[in-house]
Amino acid sequence: SFSRLQQWPFTIVVGFAKDEYLADWFAEVRNTVVQLTGLAILTSALSWLLWRAVRRQHHAAQRSEALLRGASDGIHILDHDGKVLEASDAFCRMLGRSRAEVIGMNVREWDAWFDQEQLRLGVARMAHETALSTFQTRLRSADGQTLDVEVCAYGVMFDGQRAVFASARDVTERRQAEQQIRRLNAELEQRVHQRTAELELANAGLMLARDAAEAANRAKSAFPMNGILGMAELLRRDEHTPQQARRLDHIAAAGSHLLQIINDILDLSKIEADKLTLDLAPMDPRTMLERVRAQIADRAQAKGLSLRLELGDLPSQVQGDFTRLQQALLNQVANAIKFTERGEVIVRASVVDESAAGVLLKMEVQDTGIGIESIALPRLFGSFEQADSSTTRQYGGTGLGLAITRQLARLMGGEVGADSTPGVGSRFWFTARLQRLRGEWVGTEPDTSASLAIDETLQRQHAGRRVLLAEDEPIGREVVVCLLEAVGLQVVCATDGQEAVRLAAGQHFDVVLMDMQMPLMDGPEATRLIRQANLDKQGQRVPIVALTANVFTQDRARCEAAGMADFLAKPVDPDALFAVLLKWLSATNLQPITAAGIPPRRKRFSAADAAAPAPPGRWRALQAAPGVAALLLARQSRSTGPGLSGLGPREGERR
Repeated sequence: SFSRLQQWPFTIVVGFAKDEYLADWFAEVRNTVVQLTGLAILTSALSWLLWRAVRRQHHAAQRSEALLRGASDGIHILDHDGKVLEASDAFCRMLGRSRAEVIGMNVREWDAWFDQEQLRLGVARMAHETALSTFQTRLRSADGQTLDVEVCAYGVMFDGQRAVFASARDVTERRQAEQQIRRLNAELEQRVHQRTAELELANAGLMLARDAAEAANRAKSAFPMNGILGMAELLRRDEHTPQQARRLDHIAAAGSHLLQIINDILDLSKIEADKLTLDLAPMDPRTMLERVRAQIADRAQAKGLSLRLELGDLPSQVQGDFTRLQQALLNQVANAIKFTERGEVIVRASVVDESAAGVLLKMEVQDTGIGIESIALPRLFGSFEQADSSTTRQYGGTGLGLAITRQLARLMGGEVGADSTPGVGSRFWFTARLQRLRGEWVGTEPDTSASLAIDETLQRQHAGRRVLLAEDEPIGREVVVCLLEAVGLQVVCATDGQEAVRLAAGQHFDVVLMDMQMPLMDGPEATRLIRQANLDKQGQRVPIVALTANVFTQDRARCEAAGMADFLAKPVDPDALFAVLLKWLSATNLQPITAAGIPPRRKRFSAADAAAPAPPGRWRALQAAPGVAALLLARQSRSTGPGLSGLGPREGERR
């Protein structure tokens, strides 16, 4: 700075250095700039952070909006009183309303499941809980429809207040599917229950049929048909008037017929109880057919009927049940002869189907008899059925033969059928599937020629041999004694199992006939005791043969388990009895008997031998025995198996 002096010609100049003079100002300016720069930086940073936060919030809002708009579940937010604060498009669609209408609605306006107070308290509780709650309810839409929904909800903070975040999922289709599944399960359970009841009923029916079959077996043994016929024959041998003779003849004939009925009922009971099994063995169908003709020829001849066979190209080597096939055919042929008064009966046999495994054989019986109305044909194959009551009165019979034939045919893989014209005749047929044999077969059919003289052979070779008979039924015991003594055997009788054990322990016997059911001690128990103590001096076990009316497989197994060597069905058939005695008496002469060492049932022979006719006087030795002739009469009235069977009647065989 400068100043001019007024009194003096001088100017006074005063100066400072710029840096020194401006140092404070520069310092102040610098501080201000620094402060402003820091403030600007801070402001920028804060602005950037704020911008980021706003952007994040905006993105979050966008995401939330997208979730709300795009979510398939009905998302909605309620305040603590149940009023809608936010809602997704899906939830709006569930309610059938616009978003503007839904916002502000109360949950009590659409819930159709809970009552008002439950809803109020439930929403208030969930708003203050963070735990997830899941429940099912129903929504009522604007159009009145009801939806089943599953809701998940929990408490959140929304716009500074406690709220409920909820997600509702439409489960209507699932509930309907569940209901459908429940209905189906209920129906299935009902069907299972119904089927179970049907199976129980069927099982009960099978049990009843089995019990009936076993009862029929017991009745067959308990009802003394052989005794009745035997005693009738004893009376016939005494002095009597012609009228008494006729009455005794009627008794014998009626008894034989009753025995046939019992046999038929027994067969049918076994089939219905599923207790009858086929005994498959090599056979020649032609031999069976010839055997049927031989057995039925006398009946046809007595009525003046022509009986002929028409055989197709039949195989000679097949495997089947000879006896059951013969029984089925005999039933049809016997019916044809019974209902035919004049003309002829034709038996045809042919192969209707064949393969490498087997053949389907068709047996056909045609007659010129009375014929049957077509309306009556279907019921003829039922049990105890005939065409009408007049037929029963005129021709007799029980109506079981064709029913048995149908069951046997089905058991053999075939079927039955018939056609008929009243006044012209009838044609009955059945089919049976037989297996082919592999390799060469030398007849294994029963050796009929050998069995025809079996009684004479037994008497010639074994007269005087000792037999122990354990039988508690007096009449049956007497009949068997007559049969055995007629062929020269010595018989000692026991009336119960204990007595049989005592006699077997104290005396020597060549064979024992043991009834299965006796008082004090039954046959199996007596057999076990005899087996434990009774060996003869040569080390041979005495053969014990079971006598029983129970001819099922389990009964055979029970006999074998007790140590019995063989099995005979009751009522005892003379053929079977003598065959078994001859086999075991011959065996004890040749070799020791062990549990496993049982001689073979059948011997090899040619097919020509099987068809050999019976020699006259076959039962000459037996006819002299009291009561035996009546047994033979009863035997001839029944359908029997082909000759010697080796082990007596097979399971279910008609005797």
